[in-house]
Formats: sequence, C-alpha cells, structure tokens
Amino acid sequence: MQKTNCEAVVADTMLPAIVTMEPIMVSIPAAMQLLGVGKTTVYEFIEAGHLDARKVGTRTLVVVESMRRLTASLPPARVGSAPADSAA
Repeated sequence: MQKTNCEAVVADTMLPAIVTMEPIMVSIPAAMQLLGVGKTTVYEFIEAGHLDARKVGTRTLVVVESMRRLTASLPPARVGSAPADSAA
C-alpha cells in the first residue's frame, strides 16, 4: 500500500525527530549520574553558576548544555601521576 504525502511526511520526518530527541533538562539525580558526582557537588555547581538550573513546580532541573560547558571547562586528568600536593 502506498503512503499519501501527509503520511509520508509524518512517518519520515516527524516521528524520528521525536524518538531521537535529546533531553534539554534533567533531574538532579540524573545530573549526578551523568557527571559522576554527588548531590552536594551538583548544588555547589549550581550555586557557583557553573550549572544552569530551572524550577518546574517543586522540581529543580539542570540544563544539559550547561553540563557540557562545565565538563569542557574542567582541566584534563593526568592519569598515572601523583597529585601535585602530595609529598613524595
């Protein structure tokens, strides 16, 4: 059976966009998991302005793009080296 133009547009463009859409904001527990830090650290990042957050009712949601910016701004890890402040 051949699709009509309208059905083809809905099937080929709109539905895949909805299915593959990334979240714009995430909950505090999701931000904790994605960043690999605890709840206190997430709230400290928000308070310091390193993460953008919005209130939706009583929920606090973290803007995903701000998590990307925070991650990009962090210094690279030095794997295999001793911490700079340790006495050797």
